[in-house]
Amino acid sequence: RRNDWTAVAAAWEARLANGGTSDQWLTLARAQLRRVPPDAKRGAQAAWQAFSSADAGPGEIPALLVLAEAMRITERPEVSIRALEAVLERAPNDAGYTRMLTDARRAAGIQVRRVRTEVEAEPPTACIEFTTAPVRRADFVPADWLRLQPSQPGAAITREGDAICIAGLRLGATTQVTIRAGMPGEDGLALNKDSVQQVVMPNRKPRVIFDSRLFLLPRGQAPRVSLATVNLSSVKLQVLRLAERNLVGFTRDNKLGETQERYTFTNQQENGKVVWEGRADIPAMTVNQVARTALPLPDVFTDAGAYLVLATPGDGTP
Repeated sequence: RRNDWTAVAAAWEARLANGGTSDQWLTLARAQLRRVPPDAKRGAQAAWQAFSSADAGPGEIPALLVLAEAMRITERPEVSIRALEAVLERAPNDAGYTRMLTDARRAAGIQVRRVRTEVEAEPPTACIEFTTAPVRRADFVPADWLRLQPSQPGAAITREGDAICIAGLRLGATTQVTIRAGMPGEDGLALNKDSVQQVVMPNRKPRVIFDSRLFLLPRGQAPRVSLATVNLSSVKLQVLRLAERNLVGFTRDNKLGETQERYTFTNQQENGKVVWEGRADIPAMTVNQVARTALPLPDVFTDAGAYLVLATPGDGTP
């Protein structure tokens, strides 16, 4: 009755210290937003608790609406729009909710929804997704609306579906990507102000890839194994000779020439014998580049048979 929403919020926080219902959390969230000034951060936290404990479907809508309002107050319109989109997923035919989402998008303009990186792609790629797709016109050139700092002349900027993707960013580095104000979008919307994104492209994960196309070693030919590596300066190799009595069972469960998981080697140690182990450097190792190497092996393949070769990092890399 006194409109003392600070006291109301404090009372509900004390009441909910040991948990409560979705409606009680929602009451706290609304109280936080009605304070002067509103505490949108705590309001959002309480709204999320209300959402998490609500019945799935339409029962989640009240919490999503409060969450959208809290995000609007904290000037995070992209999250507010996502909350309203979630509302419309639960009530797709509601004209009022449709109008709320339309108004929110119009007020916010285009917003960056998220930046998605794919460091293992070739070339490495970062894609920027938006709350509203960039305009679909023949004269829309994505590269005209992006600026990279530091400059990267080898990068290619293209549209991929509703996202703008940058291929060829430096790995192990951070690139500042500025999306220029005015970039046009669908439904007559535009980017209202410059959006600056710090795009972090981590190093690629260390990998060992066997060339499994060739798996027969003719008698009298120098034994070599072909493999590709990423971010490894050396590898440790072990050669296991399978016992003849286990060949039928092994070839029934494993196709010759296919790369096996490490546990296959470990399991077969009970049925075979490690005839050699050693270490080999990767001479052409360059950070984040694929190095292809043909490694000579010692003359341990004196008898016809089936062998497993295990390669693991030899430079201390996990």
